[in-house]
Amino acid sequence: MKYFLAVDIGGASSGRHMLTHMEEDRMVLEEVHRFYNGMTEKNGHKIWDVDTLFEEIKIGMKKCASLGKIPESMGIDTWAVDFVLLDKNGGRIGGDAVAYRDARTTGMDEGMPDCRREAYCKESLPKGRENRAHLCYGHLKRIDNCKVLW
Repeated sequence: MKYFLAVDIGGASSGRHMLTHMEEDRMVLEEVHRFYNGMTEKNGHKIWDVDTLFEEIKIGMKKCASLGKIPESMGIDTWAVDFVLLDKNGGRIGGDAVAYRDARTTGMDEGMPDCRREAYCKESLPKGRENRAHLCYGHLKRIDNCKVLW
C-alpha cells in the first residue's frame, strides 16, 4: 500500500500530520499526530518557534514509522507569510521568525518602490503586513549591514 503524508503547520493554534492512502476508489485519511502551534513571546516580539515545529514534524514522521506506514512522499503546508532568512551555512540571518502579527511588522512596506508594490498586489495579496514581499523588504532593511537593492 502506498502512503502519503501531509503536514499542516497552519497558524490557528495546532498543526497535524494526515496520512493518506487509497482503498479501492476512495481516499482514506488518518490523523497520526497533532501538536500545538502558536506564536510565543521572546524579547518583546511575537515569534514562531521553528525549532519546536521542526521537532514536531519529526515526531509525526516517527509515528508513521511506528505504525508501519512509511510515506512515499510528504508535503508541508503553512500560512506562507512568515519566513526565516538563512545564510549559506543554514544559519538564521536576523534572528527569530518574527510573526507578521507582531507590532514590529507595522509599516514594513514603507519605502518599497511603487512598481514593486504594485506588481505584488496584482497577485491578490493584501498590501501591508500580510504580504510576504512587504515583510521581506522591511525585514531586510532592519538587518545590520544589509543593503536592499530594488
